[in-house]
Amino acid sequence: MCKQIEGYGPKKLLMADRNESGLHDINLQIREMYPHLETDELLCAVQNRELMNRLFSAHKPGVDIEIKNIGLRPGEKLYKELITAGEDVMQTQHKDIVAPNTDHHKAIEGLNALVEAAMAGDGLTIKQLLKEMAPEYTPEI
Repeated sequence: MCKQIEGYGPKKLLMADRNESGLHDINLQIREMYPHLETDELLCAVQNRELMNRLFSAHKPGVDIEIKNIGLRPGEKLYKELITAGEDVMQTQHKDIVAPNTDHHKAIEGLNALVEAAMAGDGLTIKQLLKEMAPEYTPEI
């Protein structure tokens, strides 16, 4: 998407989405790639055509800029939010949906150990347990 935006040579980019974190992530990526480009984020109901037309009316949609609803690819948001890199997954009954392959007994043991460490006020053990349970967690130990 960023390469397509660059091809138009805009001075300012106005982005609208109903998902605040997704919108912010895209804005950060664009700012990193094109620091000279001014960007604005609009958190709103993008499905509302009347609202979108009012927001972009000063820009003459289709003349000054081409407006496209790119949205998410099927399952992209779920995968991004629920599954971390390197996590083992298993297929579900639906061909397009996967689920984490979780060892529930190990998870319960870890949670019990966390509760014990919390009740003992042992912050170092809590951080170590979290690191074991969620390898992507990077505490400052």
